[in-house]
Amino acid sequence: MSASQFIPLRRPLKAAHGAFTLIELLTVIAIIGILAAIIIPVVGRVRNTAQAARCVSNLRQVGQEINLFANDNKGQLPNLSGLTNSAVLDPRIVDRTGGQLAYRLWPYYSNVPVNTGLVTPRNVNVHEMLICPSMEALIRPKIITGPYPTGAGDQSANSAQSYIINDVQRYTEGSVRYTVFGYQGSPSFNINTIESKLKIPNEAVTLSRIWTVQDGDRTLTDGTNSRSGQMSFIAEQPAHGSTRNRGYLDGSVRKLSLKESTET
Repeated sequence: MSASQFIPLRRPLKAAHGAFTLIELLTVIAIIGILAAIIIPVVGRVRNTAQAARCVSNLRQVGQEINLFANDNKGQLPNLSGLTNSAVLDPRIVDRTGGQLAYRLWPYYSNVPVNTGLVTPRNVNVHEMLICPSMEALIRPKIITGPYPTGAGDQSANSAQSYIINDVQRYTEGSVRYTVFGYQGSPSFNINTIESKLKIPNEAVTLSRIWTVQDGDRTLTDGTNSRSGQMSFIAEQPAHGSTRNRGYLDGSVRKLSLKESTET
């Protein structure tokens, strides 16, 4: 074979660099969108469920400490007769009268001395037990940016909290009116005798019927705005959507509908 007749072998073409086509990219984006639409609501529900569970744990802990206080005081519940509002605050912010429930329970959840004056510099490390986890993002900024309170009942933004006490269940003996925690000057209940004192027509009263602390918001009022209706430092809407958590004197915590949580 002559040189002029030699035909060289062709080299194979190099493989083209891999790349997504427009159709493939759109397909991947569509799949990611579908997965996000499925996962995000699930994650939200899981987070809300976890926050509600932590809220229940908070109220259960508060209930245990209320009972510890009663055991140490011959059955008498904390007397908050100097209280001018129903929020469960924290004396690390301010408390000059000892009227806060948190002030009375302080020895049972804190091992540092209580500060009964204005806090300077501001201490925003309020115990997590006193803030509903669903309200954390709302409450902390209010405490940080709000003005200093001037007293235990000061309704300033710095007093922002998320739980309220029971100031509506009561009984009268002679000329004396008793409320659960001695709200607005009245004596507080005694856990050893209250079952025989508080009367409900045609029903037996037990410690499981007397509530202590629950989620608070500005939609919750007893009709006279004497509870949380006027509290600008309490959340505008319920923390858990269509339910509220409520603790009872027997130590139990229940999830109630919004309607149930306004009934006493």
